[in-house]
Amino acid sequence: MRLLVNMAENGLLPDRLIRFGIRGLDKKRLQAEVYGDQDQLLRARDQFIAKCARALSRLKREKPMNSIMRYRRHFLKRFSADI
Repeated sequence: MRLLVNMAENGLLPDRLIRFGIRGLDKKRLQAEVYGDQDQLLRARDQFIAKCARALSRLKREKPMNSIMRYRRHFLKRFSADI
């Protein structure tokens, strides 16, 4: 599989063949989702939602505006002393 990816990236495979391969992989993925294990799909969805929630809570804790204001105050102090 890696060999085919390298060949495609280097322009050694025609676009038509690449699209054919992509359609085949999409077909396999869709069949796995439709006929696959529903419990596994639900677990994967729940894990994805939990991961997104953790990332969102991390963003809320960082408080980027405080760091911006700190740098702004430092900038203003430095240049107001020069005037």
